[in-house]
Amino acid sequence: MLDIRVIREQPEAIKANIRNRNLTFDVDALLALDSEVRALRQQLESIRQRRNEISGLMKGKLAPEDRTPLMEEGRALKEQEAEQELRHRVMEEQRTALQMQVPNLAHPDAPIG
Repeated sequence: MLDIRVIREQPEAIKANIRNRNLTFDVDALLALDSEVRALRQQLESIRQRRNEISGLMKGKLAPEDRTPLMEEGRALKEQEAEQELRHRVMEEQRTALQMQVPNLAHPDAPIG
């Protein structure tokens, strides 16, 4: 299985390799899904960062009127994190399934076809 970074960095070489092997595969669809997975991962990290900020604030002394909105935001972020984590896992599995269909690069001396 080719590393996703290789596919990202050399999409034209991968497409040429697929054509030379007389195979069909949509590299652009894989790259689009990869982009979505990476964006979702970034959103997930932002949620986790905010939850950690709230957790740090909660350790300090806060007035009850300041603490309640933070607790509610923390609960909402926890639910949101769980949903995003599930979506991320499903999309990552889809990306891996597509990635496994990409053939390895053929040797430059290998005949076309």
